[in-house]
Amino acid sequence: MTPLVISKVEFDLIKARVDRVAQAVAVETNETIAYSVGTMIETPRACLRAGELAKTAEFFSLAPMT
Repeated sequence: MTPLVISKVEFDLIKARVDRVAQAVAVETNETIAYSVGTMIETPRACLRAGELAKTAEFFSLAPMT
């Protein structure tokens, strides 16, 4: 889960890096681990862009805004 993401472009860059690291670990250990990549919705901007983020994110975690 990635924190403080506010745009799809930003999340796509982070997800690509997570996927590359997961692939490298799988090659190194000869084991594949199932995982999901999602983001925390922590800012008003992320809330407004949630529909856009949902095109790539596999899940959301909604932080309470007090």
